[in-house]
Amino acid sequence: MPRRTLGRTLRRIRGLHFPPWLPVVFIILVVFGILGALFFVRSATGAPRQGDDWYATYEVIICGERQPNIPRWEGGVHTLGSGDIHISPRSSFEEGAGARLVRWFEYGGDALGTGAKLTETELQLPGQRDVWKNGDECPDGTQGVLQVFVNGEQMDDWSRYIPQDGDQVRIVFGPEEEAEEPEATEEIDEAEGAEATEEAEQPEATEEAEGEDEATEEAAN
Repeated sequence: MPRRTLGRTLRRIRGLHFPPWLPVVFIILVVFGILGALFFVRSATGAPRQGDDWYATYEVIICGERQPNIPRWEGGVHTLGSGDIHISPRSSFEEGAGARLVRWFEYGGDALGTGAKLTETELQLPGQRDVWKNGDECPDGTQGVLQVFVNGEQMDDWSRYIPQDGDQVRIVFGPEEEAEEPEATEEIDEAEGAEATEEAEQPEATEEAEGEDEATEEAAN
């Protein structure tokens, strides 16, 4: 830019008079923009969030043998060492997708220094060095496959699964299994069936009692 043109531009800018409140408005807009962005990011994160306190239980079966509970480690998404998955996020990266089951494995592997992973085809428990892959043979010669069950239902894709408060997680490597029907549902169905049978029998018993009363009255007359 020629010097004359630059000089004219500077003189024009110097000649402008901005209202004294304009910088204040600009600062307010910037602050509200930052707060809005933070709110949007937090809303997109989803549950669980800091302040939540969820407990799920788990068990791991490898080639028919139940594995010992994974040792305790510290963190917001961790275990107390009693067969539990404790989710109580302490930071933003542990919220939402940061509390997925696969991340729980990674946190444990890092904390215990062994590494760990739970993919669609591989399993390594925190605190252990062994890695089990689909197609590996169990000691009895059968081929193993990795499966994850939640509350008795088999999951097809557990990469996005976040353990919910009260969930029961079962991780199996071994011969393929079928999903189990929850026992509680069967008990409820049986109770409802028994109740329906009792209700159906009650009218019959009432009719028989009325018939006996009428017979008694006729005999007395």
